[in-house]
Amino acid sequence: MEENIFLIENKLFTISKLCFLLSKGIYSTDESNLRKRIDSKVRCD
Repeated sequence: MEENIFLIENKLFTISKLCFLLSKGIYSTDESNLRKRIDSKVRCD
């Protein structure tokens, strides 16, 4: 049970980190590809 919570929190952290990079406009090719996959699921505020 705790592992699931950890995985969810880890995903949320990764997404917030991704949003931070997006807002700063710092993006490598891999991050841009990751953004395309995540954009359909998550929107950054």
